[in-house]
Amino acid sequence: MFQDLKRELGVTSADNPKLASEPRKEKIMIVEIGEDKLKDIIRRISWENDRCRRFSYDELLYGIIKLIKCDLSHAKGIIEKMKQLGLSICVLNSPFGWQYDLWKFGYMRGYLSDEEMSQIDEELEKKEELLKQFIEKHGDDDSKWSEEIWDQYRKIDLGVTEMLDFR
Repeated sequence: MFQDLKRELGVTSADNPKLASEPRKEKIMIVEIGEDKLKDIIRRISWENDRCRRFSYDELLYGIIKLIKCDLSHAKGIIEKMKQLGLSICVLNSPFGWQYDLWKFGYMRGYLSDEEMSQIDEELEKKEELLKQFIEKHGDDDSKWSEEIWDQYRKIDLGVTEMLDFR
C-alpha cells in the first residue's frame, strides 16, 4: 500500500531517504580479535546464561557488551569476526526466530572439547529428568505452586541440581 502511494506521488527513496523501502545496510568493521579471546567470550556467555547454547543476534550483542563492556559497534564487529570464522553456518531456525548455536560454533572451532560437550549433554539430560519428575509431582499448572515450590523449580531450572527428593 505504501509503495503504491509513493509511486502515485512520484516519490523515490532518492527524494527522501526516510522513505526507502530497504533499510540502509550499516557498514560493520570486523574486529580483529584473537581466538583465545573469542573462546573466552563464547564460553562465558554460554556459562553465564545457564549454559544456554542458542542466541539471537541481539542476545549475542547483549552478552558481548555485558561481558567486555564495549560499545555496540565493537560488539557487532566481534560477531562479524565470528561469522568470518564460521558462525554463519551454525544457525538454526527456532520458534523464536533465527539463532546462533554457540556450542556448535565453539565445538567446530575447538573452543569446547569432546569431554565438555559430553558433560554438558549429561547435565542437560539430568536437568530434564529432574524437571519432568518435578512437574509430575507438582503438576504443570504453575499458578497453583507455592513460593517454596517455585524456589525449588528455579534451582533446577538454573542448573543448581541439588539432590531434591521429588518422589
